[in-house]
Amino acid sequence: MSAPILATKLFAPRRNLKAVPRPDLASRFEAGLSARLTLLSAPAGFGKTSLVAEWLDASARRPHTAWLSLEPDDDAPPRFWRHVLAAFERVAPGAIAPALELMQRPDPPIRDVILTLLNSLGSSPDPLVLVLDDFHAVTGQSLLEGMSLFIENLPPQVHLVLITRADPPFALARMRARGELSELRADDLRFTPQTADAYLNRVMALSLSASDVASLAASTEGWVAGLQLAALSMQGLADRHAFVSRFDGRHRYILDYLVEESLAHQAPDVQEFLLETSILDRFDAALCEAVTTGRHGQAMLARLEQANLFLVPLDEARRWYRYHHLFADMLRHLLALRKPGHAGVLHRRAAAWFAGRAESYDAIQHSLAGEDYDRAADLIEAGHAQFQRGQLARLQGWLAALPDEVLAQRPRLDLIRAQALRSAGQTERLSALVDRIENRLKEDGDSRLLAQAQVLRAYLTRVRRDLSGAIRLSREALAALAPEDAGWRMLGLLNLALAHHFACQTELAVAVYEELTALSRRFGAAYYLIASMSLEAMLFVHTGRLKDAHRLYETVFDYAEAQGLRNTTAMSFALVGFGELMREWSDFERAEQALLEGVGFGEEMLDAALNGYLNLGRLRNSQGDLAEAVAVLERGLALMRQAGVRTFVTQLESTLSMRRALFALTRGAEGRAEALRWAQARAPHEDDYLNWSLQNEGVAVARIHLAAGDSAEASLWLDRVEENAAALSQLPLLLRALVLRALLLDRQGGRDGALAVLDRALALAAPEGFVRVFLDEGDAVAGLLKKHAPRLPSEAARAYALELLSRFGPHGSAKATGRADAVLVEPLSDRELGVLRLIAEGLSNQAIALRLGIELNTVKKHNSNLMSKLGCSNRTQAAARARSLFLV
Repeated sequence: MSAPILATKLFAPRRNLKAVPRPDLASRFEAGLSARLTLLSAPAGFGKTSLVAEWLDASARRPHTAWLSLEPDDDAPPRFWRHVLAAFERVAPGAIAPALELMQRPDPPIRDVILTLLNSLGSSPDPLVLVLDDFHAVTGQSLLEGMSLFIENLPPQVHLVLITRADPPFALARMRARGELSELRADDLRFTPQTADAYLNRVMALSLSASDVASLAASTEGWVAGLQLAALSMQGLADRHAFVSRFDGRHRYILDYLVEESLAHQAPDVQEFLLETSILDRFDAALCEAVTTGRHGQAMLARLEQANLFLVPLDEARRWYRYHHLFADMLRHLLALRKPGHAGVLHRRAAAWFAGRAESYDAIQHSLAGEDYDRAADLIEAGHAQFQRGQLARLQGWLAALPDEVLAQRPRLDLIRAQALRSAGQTERLSALVDRIENRLKEDGDSRLLAQAQVLRAYLTRVRRDLSGAIRLSREALAALAPEDAGWRMLGLLNLALAHHFACQTELAVAVYEELTALSRRFGAAYYLIASMSLEAMLFVHTGRLKDAHRLYETVFDYAEAQGLRNTTAMSFALVGFGELMREWSDFERAEQALLEGVGFGEEMLDAALNGYLNLGRLRNSQGDLAEAVAVLERGLALMRQAGVRTFVTQLESTLSMRRALFALTRGAEGRAEALRWAQARAPHEDDYLNWSLQNEGVAVARIHLAAGDSAEASLWLDRVEENAAALSQLPLLLRALVLRALLLDRQGGRDGALAVLDRALALAAPEGFVRVFLDEGDAVAGLLKKHAPRLPSEAARAYALELLSRFGPHGSAKATGRADAVLVEPLSDRELGVLRLIAEGLSNQAIALRLGIELNTVKKHNSNLMSKLGCSNRTQAAARARSLFLV
């Protein structure tokens, strides 16, 4: 059952009647509606929310404005999007019914929800505005990926307003350049001396002199909250000039002083209530009474609201409230000064109240803050499986807050912590923790828990690419596990299967995957069932059994849909693997959808994210966007560096280096020299042929030598790749090598050899429908197929060659897909490249001759060579071809 919608978050705050009207900023809001996004980004206390509330209140033409106030608990995508939908439904009832219906599923497909919402909004007859307040409170990678998708595809009648203390990680520079972004920042929001005078003298009626107003405006640097606190402190003072003369906004204790001045005018019971309830992030009367052990909570809240003591109502019914964030911080500081240690007592009371209502998150937070570690540990042990689903960072924070002496008495808690670290891919921290767990359990003699710890040790060994060690440790752990430890047994089997998988022991890997699938079905363990089938399908792709992989992926998707698990982390491996299969079959739309959804689980499923970023880079390469292929890998590398997974970082660094070298091939002589330097620095890895990334690197090295005209070196590298591909049973790798071999032989004039190799490649590829292996070589393979298809010995190869040719455009580029590495078998000279760039600029032959200082006949000769090398018949085609090859 999904969590209920918190209605208090859907109401915009009422306009502050004591606020200074700021029509200049309101006009900027109105002007910004023509853009896609309005961003209010400034530190706390700059009046961002109040300003938007004023604009909405003053603008009668904004009746269809959805509002959502965010908090850290909204970091989980399902909760976030449920509230977004509720906000839209409140102002446009019925307009987003299809998205609401999708969201009712137990584990809603978030990407589908977003796309359905966008389609519904695009059909709305009225302009709509969505305001997301405190957007800095949500930081999860998968949520931000979804928001990025939402923003990029907003229909023109929908405008988004983000109120935040920090810039969100979206493509703001690109939106700014396109005129799609309207911004208000701290410098825009600061009170000028004129605005400060209007607030202090007209609104607050303090009758300050011009010099006193200027002094306060300068010392606060226009900070709205500072001026508000100063104004409240001066109410009732006879000598306000003396106060102003002592005021210094840069003093570290000035804010505490202001609060004390404000509190000094309040009755003792009000002061006590404020201090004791300051530990609460949000509260109602009942919670306040539980924490203060007093009565009349509702009456006290009404007094505070009437006194305007920084109380912010969270709903229209005025049941739930919070304090202004800065005010709460100051109250907590005073509480610590006046009643040392009392905050712990208050937190423990709050924890008991939340625990009694089964609100575990708040109960744990307050238990930890109140140093009631046993209660916190009990709550974590009881709900750790729930917390690990989308709450890994929070779970790790809770566990890290527990003292060592508590963890020492609870080895199961240490194992929960280790599981959380494993799920988050934090291998270095996990390694240290497993060392500690094993040492402690060996002393205690607890063989059952020690076997569980050994499963984690096997995982670490596999991630470090000691595959034989991982296989041995996994089998030892599985033999020692207790029969009732089914969850640990499934994790052990998954680790063993992956170790066999990456050791290219295909039959053993398939056997373990099938054992894990059967065990998962028996215990109804959906996560392991989905993971096992997905990874087995991925293995089929690696070994060239594409159709078997497709059948298995379809089974996974059907099962996940039936179980309501389509949009869970369990699907990450299925999505990134299916995306790679669709890429090979040249179905770019389905490939992109699956891969983007898969990498969205990056922070929670690093193993899958690694494959996702690698596969997404290949997709961008196949689409012809070489720059984005590099950028994708850079984003993946940043994620892995942040997570601290060294082996994943190393693999992405290696792949990124390779991709940059291939990209360099498109940049003329200088770029080709750069690529060649990279290739010449590579050395064959005779003793590490099981490393798949090194085999892909070998193909790239061969391609670069081929482009540079070094046929001998290209042939040597292809020999190694073909030998290793056969040993590893990697049909896709073998096919890539064979295609390059056929190009090499054809270039050398070995027609018979090229014909035989091409025939073999086509005959192997046809049964499984390999496409991108051929299309990604672009014009070179198109020319090869045209040249040799009629003479291929095998009838099946001839038929498949004709099918592949139908996918190419008139001059070799793959239809609607762009190029991959854009390698010309016969490179252009520097002079030819210069002439080509001028042709693309639209210059005539005579103008080119004048620009380059050469004879007209020389230009015509270069033109003739260019048409031959590019496979074009006129200058227009040559210019277009040059752009598709990234040559201009």
